[in-house]
Amino acid sequence: MALEKQIVPEEARTYEPIEKGRFHHPLVLRLLVPIMNLLQRKEEEEYVVRQDSDDQVIVRCKYSASLRGKGVNGISVRLDPAYPELAEPIVRLMLHKVV
Repeated sequence: MALEKQIVPEEARTYEPIEKGRFHHPLVLRLLVPIMNLLQRKEEEEYVVRQDSDDQVIVRCKYSASLRGKGVNGISVRLDPAYPELAEPIVRLMLHKVV
């Protein structure tokens, strides 16, 4: 949640509040999503990059890719603005995963 507080402007928090529930998925959902992905032949994965010194989250990224060779693939990257040098390698990794 600290990363979101750093990168989401105060004005946007009115419409997209930073809440713990956005980051913790219910157990039922965590059990059903892998089954749904298997049936839909879809692969999803999430990554978190933490700073060594204080274990602070500096990057959150995820991808979703169709294993059928058709359909929609997607990536999402949330990056701490204090680490712009990570943008290129993280986006490259996510694109490599979905292409």
